[in-house]
Amino acid sequence: MKRRDFLVTAGAVATGAASGLILPSRLQAAAKADHTIHIGPVSFEIAPGKTIKTIGYNGRVPGPLLRM
Repeated sequence: MKRRDFLVTAGAVATGAASGLILPSRLQAAAKADHTIHIGPVSFEIAPGKTIKTIGYNGRVPGPLLRM
């Protein structure tokens, strides 16, 4: 057996085994996790009386914390 054939077979077996382990409720939860991030110009006060223009995410600097 060649290495490539082994990897293809192992991948097919793993995919088939994994599909039996994933519950439909987990698939639905994963489908609901859709987030949109808006990137645009923002004015940010770095010190009293000192404002800069920069790029922000969802209107904030720094942007939101993303956990994956």
